[in-house]
Amino acid sequence: MTKFEEFEIAFDKTYNSIYNFMDGYPKKGENPLNFLEKENKDDIKHNSYGYEDSTLERVFYFPDYNIYIKFTGTRQSYHGEDWYSMKEVKPVQKIINTFE
Repeated sequence: MTKFEEFEIAFDKTYNSIYNFMDGYPKKGENPLNFLEKENKDDIKHNSYGYEDSTLERVFYFPDYNIYIKFTGTRQSYHGEDWYSMKEVKPVQKIINTFE
């Protein structure tokens, strides 16, 4: 069993859904998983009428499993938040050259 599979089982037992994790609610009687937020790339967009159509993307590190997980979803004015996926990611160093 991979670390991600072990993590998925613990995550489902504790939170039951990504939405519950994002709201910080473990299931009754369960201890929340230990985690650190590493990246928040939420792209919040509003149109001229104030309606929202945003892309949500957050990365968390779970030290007990030594794993980074990216959660993705959307948020819309009349539908609220919809978290639809989680996957394992790894930190990658990139070198960017700029000229000033």
